[in-house]
Amino acid sequence: KPSRGESMFFQNGVDLYYEVYGQGEPLVLIAGLTAHSGSWPAQLPVFAGKHKTILIDNRNSGRSAVTEDGSVPCVPLENTAGFM
Repeated sequence: KPSRGESMFFQNGVDLYYEVYGQGEPLVLIAGLTAHSGSWPAQLPVFAGKHKTILIDNRNSGRSAVTEDGSVPCVPLENTAGFM
């Protein structure tokens, strides 16, 4: 179960993990196709100091659900749009 500042959302039949830090205008960070939300340790303090920074794990990466159909390039964008 995610801890404080961490959560899951359901989009396109998949549970997707995300974390939220800071306040202000939203800034969404999504790592490359096989990377995950833990890819931003150097940038996070700077971004979260000025923005509500949202880190999202793509499907089949990090703490998001693993799907049978694998990673489809257009789906992460659809998942992010559904989150917003």
